[in-house]
Amino acid sequence: MSLRFLIVNTDYEPFLARLYAENPGLEMRPFEQQYEARMATCFGVADFYSRNLRALGHEAADIIYNAPFMQYAWARENGLIARTQADPRQIATMTAEHLAAILQARVRLFKPDIIINLAMEQVTSDVLNPVKPFVRLMVGQHAAPLTMAMRDLSAYDLLLSSIPGYVDGFRRLGKPAEYFRLGFESTLLDRVDIPSDRPVDVAFVGQFTGGHKGGTELFNALADRGFAMNLHGFGYDGLSDRAREFFKGPLFGLEMYRLYSRARVVLNRHIDIAGSHANNMRLYEATGMGALLLTDRKDNLHELFAPGREVVAYESAEHCAELLRHFLDSESERAHIAAAGQERTLREHTYRHRMAELAQMVQEYTATADKAASPPLRESVAPHHVIEIRAESTRQDFERLRNLAGRERFGDYCVKFNGLTIYCYDLLSFYMAAKDIFLQRIYDFETDNPRPVIIDGGGHIGLFSLYVAQRYPDARITIFEPDGKSLELLHKNLRANNIMATVVDAGLHKSDATLDFTADHSDGGSLYGGAGDTKVRVVPLSRYIEGEINFLKLNIEGAESEVITEIADRLHLVKELVIEYHGFPETGQSLHRILAVLAAAGFRYMIHDFDSLTNPATKPPFKMTAQTRFFLLIYAKRILSPERAGDEPGTMEDGRPSTRCVEATYNAGCEPVSRTFGYDRGTPIDRVYIERFLAENASAIRGVVLEVGDDQYSRKYGSRTTRVDVLSAAASETATLVGDLATGRNIPRDAYDCIVLTQTLQMIYDVKAALRTAAEALKPGGTLLLTASGISQISRYDMDRWGEYWRFTDKSLRMLVEEVFPEGSVSVQAYGNVAAAKAFLDGVPAEQLSNEVLAHNDPDYQVLLAARASKAAVPVGNHAAKPAVVSGEPRDSVAATPAPSSGGGRPRVVIEHPLILLYHRVADDPVDAQLLAVSPENFDAHMAELAAYLRVVPLPTLVEEIRHGQYMPDTVAVTFDDGYADNLTKALPILKAHNIPATVFVTSRMVGSDREFWWDALEQALLVNSVLPPSLALTCGSQRLFWSLADPAQRLKCYDDICSILRDRPADQIDPVVDMILAWAAVPLIGRMSKRPLTLSQLRCLADSPLIEIGAHTQTHTRLRILSVRDQFAEVVGCKRQLEALTGQPVNLLSYPFGSAGDFTDETRQLVASEGFTAALANTQGHVSPPVDLYAVSRLLVRNWTGDVFARWLRDPDKSQLEGRTLAQRPRRIIAAMTCQRPAENVLEDVVESLT
Repeated sequence: MSLRFLIVNTDYEPFLARLYAENPGLEMRPFEQQYEARMATCFGVADFYSRNLRALGHEAADIIYNAPFMQYAWARENGLIARTQADPRQIATMTAEHLAAILQARVRLFKPDIIINLAMEQVTSDVLNPVKPFVRLMVGQHAAPLTMAMRDLSAYDLLLSSIPGYVDGFRRLGKPAEYFRLGFESTLLDRVDIPSDRPVDVAFVGQFTGGHKGGTELFNALADRGFAMNLHGFGYDGLSDRAREFFKGPLFGLEMYRLYSRARVVLNRHIDIAGSHANNMRLYEATGMGALLLTDRKDNLHELFAPGREVVAYESAEHCAELLRHFLDSESERAHIAAAGQERTLREHTYRHRMAELAQMVQEYTATADKAASPPLRESVAPHHVIEIRAESTRQDFERLRNLAGRERFGDYCVKFNGLTIYCYDLLSFYMAAKDIFLQRIYDFETDNPRPVIIDGGGHIGLFSLYVAQRYPDARITIFEPDGKSLELLHKNLRANNIMATVVDAGLHKSDATLDFTADHSDGGSLYGGAGDTKVRVVPLSRYIEGEINFLKLNIEGAESEVITEIADRLHLVKELVIEYHGFPETGQSLHRILAVLAAAGFRYMIHDFDSLTNPATKPPFKMTAQTRFFLLIYAKRILSPERAGDEPGTMEDGRPSTRCVEATYNAGCEPVSRTFGYDRGTPIDRVYIERFLAENASAIRGVVLEVGDDQYSRKYGSRTTRVDVLSAAASETATLVGDLATGRNIPRDAYDCIVLTQTLQMIYDVKAALRTAAEALKPGGTLLLTASGISQISRYDMDRWGEYWRFTDKSLRMLVEEVFPEGSVSVQAYGNVAAAKAFLDGVPAEQLSNEVLAHNDPDYQVLLAARASKAAVPVGNHAAKPAVVSGEPRDSVAATPAPSSGGGRPRVVIEHPLILLYHRVADDPVDAQLLAVSPENFDAHMAELAAYLRVVPLPTLVEEIRHGQYMPDTVAVTFDDGYADNLTKALPILKAHNIPATVFVTSRMVGSDREFWWDALEQALLVNSVLPPSLALTCGSQRLFWSLADPAQRLKCYDDICSILRDRPADQIDPVVDMILAWAAVPLIGRMSKRPLTLSQLRCLADSPLIEIGAHTQTHTRLRILSVRDQFAEVVGCKRQLEALTGQPVNLLSYPFGSAGDFTDETRQLVASEGFTAALANTQGHVSPPVDLYAVSRLLVRNWTGDVFARWLRDPDKSQLEGRTLAQRPRRIIAAMTCQRPAENVLEDVVESLT
């Protein structure tokens, strides 16, 4: 679906000033000229969004909101402003109202479906809301510090950020939000001349202060250690005298990219708000330009790049200096990592990738989301009763409120005092709360932090937050309130007093839930007691405590014990707190639990009965009964050391609460959240890890698969399965095989291409026997995918039925598996971290953990272990394929063993590194001028040889193994190029007979054509055609070429010469020449059936086979080197999209036409990597041995050799010798075929083949 996007952005004022200063008169030129001049600088994201959206088939335009000259030119040209000469000084001072009006006019004229606002801090909801009815989706994107101007998010339907904390924060505010990364514009590589050497050692472009932890310390430290640097940016005041010598002022756009292209190392440092998350633009800009990126270490960096292999991460200034010295002294290592980083960026992190993700995302939101803006908070239509209290309020002034409340407690009131305007509904509740907060100051606290972090749990109508905001105007306040009426007034009071705060529409409790709530439309709404007349959302407070909290206030009507216990392990981050304790008979006595948790966390506390009028039962003479309800204040300050277990005071090494704190927490309630791993609440955490592992290894789930219990994972991840057996210890509806892994009962041998064994091993006492059975059940070259528990609950269901015996570590699992599988074919992965482990033990579902937490793996907290093990292609000492056995009865071999050529079996094939075989056609072709055809008889012998002696894997599996550094010996993959019809009619039946997978690379524009490939058409005209004129003359450019055709040798020379000429021409120049030669030779344009490419139905039939993967081979089979980058893009990406549309399947692999090293360029490789291909194959003869460039993978051409010759070739370490002999024999063989070929095509064969 094509969409229309308007991209709204702003520019730095210094950049705009420089742009117009460097282009005199630009300010009075037409809009288009100003726009082009601006975008030519490539500053910021320039037109990277719009140009890539257009390349994906959408419409897109940009508006630079704060560029007054550009805005004025557009308005003048579109009739919004009279066409008179304006004074540039007047244009430069256009008001915000003018700029907003022009943006709104552009929206109405352009009529975008989607607005993407990249300047939320300047282009606010006030500007966007008037045009919101005209668009389908309003999207905001932000990854900079938040500002007061952004407090109103009402205009947005979707918010994007590369900072996960912002995403979570926006969602907490009730706004749909998604994580969205930045990227690199790959066309910059065409705009910047990259020198062969890199004369700049170290470069940095960015801020030196302003939200960057440590300010200028890094650069000062590097300068002190003698490093020469190119430093560019703003805010250099903190630089030392030595460091200032390297400061060269700001750089914008192309200037920055030119610097990166000349730099050996680019330094990167994240802004503080990024937290532990790598997210900034420099990650992609520096790597994209081919420099080595030296960046500060972040928890998720490994998700973007491989640290140490594609980028380098430092821990401190000292560590940065050490790394910098090392890589400046080790040029080859530096260049290798930089090249790998650039390859990764071009493969995964370009703006083309990002815009495809963005387009998909907004399409889903436009299809499913309600586009209507959220209704504003309801204003009372009735006039408010305004009550004013003088500034120096006393108790007597507040008593007047009490008297008024006695006469008419409920109504629409507006109370003004202390410079505040406060709306309320219950005047009595307002009186009691305002008196306590503003007069008695029960929540008062002192802090040296001018921007204290405050949590207001139970915010009611916002009185405490108003008090805090008056005392600390820059306070960062988060308010929790579940009651609808109170929320309405809370928002109204924040707006009326211009206070920015984060409001969470929820109550606080021990976990996410929806609970009964009794609302009294006052300040006493509670989860406990009462009628429970409504449902409210509750959330755990721990999720919102991510850093130091200066003050925590809890007034949550009976839930304080659950909440304080839930945040016990976060209390070390809270400096001071006040809890209003509610002694409700229905909640039991929990005061002692709260105090125990506080003491364990190092708080000194006091308990105070703050108002005898509120709590008369707490004043003497005491008259407490079992039903007495009372209220107390607990005031606590963290000034003591946390208590260690055994009541010995002390501080943990990291300053966090000791075991005692956790002990107190869990003594408060020994029941887990869930005893079924969180199934009853969502997705168990270990299931997330299991599915991540299986997704990463999905290419191995192919062919005949065995899964335990059911076939859910084989169906979900195994797109190439031919059969799935379900194993169970007892008969069931889902079981297709009843057997026992421990004893091997009923488990067939050599039967499966893959076994999926999830969460089963720990239920089997004889683990080693079970692994041996699994290994025996695999075919040679098959794969075992298993998962097992590390840190986990006991599964009571399993324990009570057949037992649960084991927990594993990565070391123990590796040792167990390696005893059964050959060393080097086993990989083990541990998933989990301390947060995931604690949550999993408690039965908290995965939905309650952030993606960041789930993505982080800590080897000291292993929740789930996963292993991948591959069986050797042929067991050592057994050179022939074993017969499969079920229950002791032999059955037909999966891959037939070829008969020995002479007495006894052939020697075992020993291939140190994998190889990829390249075929084109399977056909009997006596002429075969390009040596592309292998006869069906010979091809069958080749496949039999492979099946008997080697591990044959799908190409995607081999690519994944290479990506993980696994180079399995005796491994081979089979490929076909071009997409001939005989790949289906002749090759596929033979592949099926031997159960061998193959990848077929298809030339997309030839699908369904009645023509032959041009080299075949020339063959028919010049070599097959029996009667020709005596000579041929062609004009190629300025050359007049002539060939005598008197004998077969001369005709072959003519054919070879013309093929050589046309090979360097694009398709639109080849076709006219071929058509002319066919007409000259009196040969029909319609091709022979035996040489035709696949039809559409044949392509789909081929793609539907579980043995076949479809790959791209460009649109027209043109030599890519001769094309511009733009035309290469059309060839490569156009082919990918066409084939995906025709087959309905993803196309992730590419084969270069012709494929020698001179047929594609580095730009080609970068393009292919940037467009989502996982690998690209060349025709550079060789094995797949490390290091491997995944975008120029070597293959070996296979010719029409007999089975015996092919077998010897496989075993020959020098495979080039046979290829050389074959090429040397080509002329003699072709000439012999020309002299004795049949006079015409076998018409019957053509008819049969066409029907097939």
